[in-house]
Amino acid sequence: MTLTVVLRLTDGDDDIVAASVLHYRSEGVDRVIIVDGSASAAVSTAFEAVDPDDRAGAVLTRSWDPEGDGWRLDAQGGEFWVATTTGVRLVDAFERIERGIGRIDVPVVPMTGQRALSGPGFARLTFRDLRPGAAIAGGRPATRTALRAGDESPAEAPGIEVLRLADRSVEQVRARDGLSDTVGVARYLAEPGTDDVIAAAVTAGSLRAENRLAPLAAAGIADVALTADAEAVALRAGLAGALDRIDVLEPVAAQASAAEAELRRLAGRRAVRVADSTVRIAGATIGRARRAAASGRRTLAERRRARADQRRASAVQRLLTQPLRPAVVVGAPAADAVPVIMCLWNRPARFDAIVRMIAGQQLDRPLRLILWNNGPAHQAEYERRLAALAESFEGTAHAVELIRSPANIGGVARFVVARRLWLDGLRGPFIMLDDDQLVGPDFAATMLAEYEPRTIAAWWAFGNHGSHWKRSELEPGEPADYAGTGGAIVDLDLVADPSFFELPPRFLMLEDQWMTFVAVSRGWRVRKSAVAIDQVMQEESGNQYHALRALKDEFYAYLYADR
Repeated sequence: MTLTVVLRLTDGDDDIVAASVLHYRSEGVDRVIIVDGSASAAVSTAFEAVDPDDRAGAVLTRSWDPEGDGWRLDAQGGEFWVATTTGVRLVDAFERIERGIGRIDVPVVPMTGQRALSGPGFARLTFRDLRPGAAIAGGRPATRTALRAGDESPAEAPGIEVLRLADRSVEQVRARDGLSDTVGVARYLAEPGTDDVIAAAVTAGSLRAENRLAPLAAAGIADVALTADAEAVALRAGLAGALDRIDVLEPVAAQASAAEAELRRLAGRRAVRVADSTVRIAGATIGRARRAAASGRRTLAERRRARADQRRASAVQRLLTQPLRPAVVVGAPAADAVPVIMCLWNRPARFDAIVRMIAGQQLDRPLRLILWNNGPAHQAEYERRLAALAESFEGTAHAVELIRSPANIGGVARFVVARRLWLDGLRGPFIMLDDDQLVGPDFAATMLAEYEPRTIAAWWAFGNHGSHWKRSELEPGEPADYAGTGGAIVDLDLVADPSFFELPPRFLMLEDQWMTFVAVSRGWRVRKSAVAIDQVMQEESGNQYHALRALKDEFYAYLYADR
C-alpha cells in the first residue's frame, strides 16, 4: 500500500511548506505532491529552502496527473491528516482499512488559538474549535476525501481526521485573500484570540486543547506576535499605499493629456518645423507618463478584481454545502430523469425559447431542466414566465426547476448543481447547454447516444497547439484538447472528488478549460460531439466571451506549464 498526499497551496501558504513536508514524511506518507496555485514565487522559494534529504519523496508542480496505485489524500494549505490515536502513524491507520474500500471521507477539525502578525502558528493554534459551523467557516468543506481503486461509495474511516490551520496570521490571511484593506483581517481578528477569551471558551466546552501539531513549531519559521501598534501600522501602510498611488498618478495622467493636446495644436499649425520633432520627443515622454498612470490604475483594478474573485470563490464553497432549493418547479422530476443544466445571466428575451426547446425534446427518457439564475435582477420575470409556460410540459415527462443564486458565480454553477446531484445519489450523465444556443428536438437524444462513463462529448471542441487560441477543427468523435461546456454531456463522476472545486479564484470563470484539464488529467476521454447546435452570436453586455479572451491564454499557460 502507498500513500500520496496532494497538497494544494496558494498565496500565503509559504509559511507551512517545510512543516507540511516533515509532517507527512514522519507519518509514513510515500509521496507529497505540492500543487502550487499561488501567484508569487513564495511557495516555490520555501520549498527549495527545505533540506533535500528532508523533502525526499516530495515534488512541487503547477498541475498533477493522478496516476498510480494506493491511497490519494487531498489537502489544502494548513491541513494535516492525522490518526486520532496518539502514537499511531497515519500509514498504520490506513493499513487497518478493509480491502475493497476505495473511498473514505474524514472529518475536518478547525484549529484556533492566539492571533499573530505572521507565522504558521503550530505552538499557538492548539485548540479544537467545536463551535457550530466552525468546520465550514469561509465556505470550506467539513470533510476531506481519500481515494484508491475500489468501491467509491463513501465509507467511514474511524481513527483518521484532518486538523485544519486555515487562518494562521494577519499576513497569511492578507496574502491569501488579496486584500489591502481591513476586510479579511477584521474577520480574522474577530475570532477568539486572547488568553482570557480562550480560557472562557475552554470552560464553556467550545474549545478543547489539541497539541499534536505543536512539535512542528520547530520546522524553522517563528511566529511574530500581534501587537496593536504593529497591526495599526500594517493596516495604515496597506491602505495609504493604494491611496498615495492614486494621488500621484492621476495628476500625471491629467498633465500628460493637457501637454499632448497642446503639442498636437502646435503640430497642426506647423508654426515651426522643429515642432514636428518636438511632438515626437515629447510624445514619447507623454506616452511613458500615460503608461505609468495606466499601470497604476491597472494595479488598483487588479486588486479589486482579486477581491471579487475571492468573494466569488468563497460563494462557491458555501453553495457546495447547501442543498438545491428551486424557487419554482414545473412538473415532477422523475427518478430516472437526465439533468440538463443551464446558467442564466443577462438574456431574459431568450427565456421562453429555452424552456420550449427542452419541453419539445423527443427521446425515451425524461429530462430535468435545471436553470441556475446568476442574474437576480431578472428573477421575478423568470418566475412569472415559467409559470405561464407550464402548459408546455403537459403531456411530457420532462420537468423544469428555477434556482436563484445569491451571487453570480458564473458557469461553475453548472458543476455546483452537478455536485449536489451526485451527493444526492444520482449517477450517470448530465447535459450542459448555454442560454445563447439553439437546438432541435433530437438534441438530448443525440447527446445521450454519445454518452460513456468517464467521458466528455462536447459540441464546441478543438485541438490545441501550444495556446488556447491556436486550435484546429475536429470531426465528430475525434479526441479533443479542449471541450466547451455549452452543448456537452458529461459523467457526473467528474465532480465526485471535491478537489474539482479547488481551481484558482483568478480563473474561476474559465470552468470550461478547468473541466477539460481535470478530465484529461484523470485519464478520461474528451471528444468532439456530432450534435447540431446554432449559436446566437450577439454583441451584448451579457456576453462575457470577449472579456475573457486574454485570461484564457493565461490559464492555458498556467495549466500546461509542466507539459
